[in-house]
Amino acid sequence: MAAPFPVSGTGINFVSEIWSKKLNIRLYATTVLAQITNTKYEGEIKGQGSTVHIREKPSVAVSDYTGTVNYAELDDAKQELVIDKAKVYAFKVDDILEVQSNIELQNNAIDDATNNMRIAIDTDVLAGVYASASTSLTASGVDATNVLTHIVAAGQALDEKNVGPDGRFFVLPPWMNSMIKLSDQNKVPMAA
Repeated sequence: MAAPFPVSGTGINFVSEIWSKKLNIRLYATTVLAQITNTKYEGEIKGQGSTVHIREKPSVAVSDYTGTVNYAELDDAKQELVIDKAKVYAFKVDDILEVQSNIELQNNAIDDATNNMRIAIDTDVLAGVYASASTSLTASGVDATNVLTHIVAAGQALDEKNVGPDGRFFVLPPWMNSMIKLSDQNKVPMAA
């Protein structure tokens, strides 16, 4: 049987290509949103454009008793969770790419898209939280000698705004984690 491609003469020389079954490792940014948020209202969200009305615990004033009692009206305070953003990823896998790659191209693409989606959502949500903060502290001048002072100052700012200790979180950028490790007080456990 003759070869299906030219083997000599003036024809095109066939050069075979080998596709590795191994992928290069891809490094992704660390995400934190899943650790500092809850999903209590997830089942009530119908999709982009939904608004979930979340009732708040009423505030009841306490006064000195002087023989008569004045009854306060309970407020109907609420927050609105507006779902006004959506993110998407999409890709196309040609049959020839699937055959040539000899790996699970689609599954690897989904893994990559999932990681990139997580990073994009973290970045978007945390930027929005920072932008809407009523108090912010500057990180200029932070070094290994004063990093804990800045963290304590952030806690103090929350205390002064009457933000309770439940649900508090502090997202540290990698450079600040390094400052804590380099500080003389890095062995001291951080207080709440």
